[in-house]
Amino acid sequence: MENQALQYYNEWINFVELGRYSEAVASYDKALAINPDFVDAWFNRGVALYQLDQYAEAGVSFDRAIALKSNDNETRNNLKIALQQFDTNS
Repeated sequence: MENQALQYYNEWINFVELGRYSEAVASYDKALAINPDFVDAWFNRGVALYQLDQYAEAGVSFDRAIALKSNDNETRNNLKIALQQFDTNS
């Protein structure tokens, strides 16, 4: 089961390289349905959502990653940026 989550997670490489962020998010969602504690999937889902200008949802993903790995400064910085963009565009 964990291998299947990793397979979905790895699909993002192709989607992100092609700028197909919606499909990357769908791959992360599949991986997270199998393993909801997959920190890297939450982080990268946030990045993809940010690229789609879905700042609030990106913030939710970054927040979930922080809940699972609280000492990750990169994720905290991304959460801050996503929330600033959300505030600016709301």
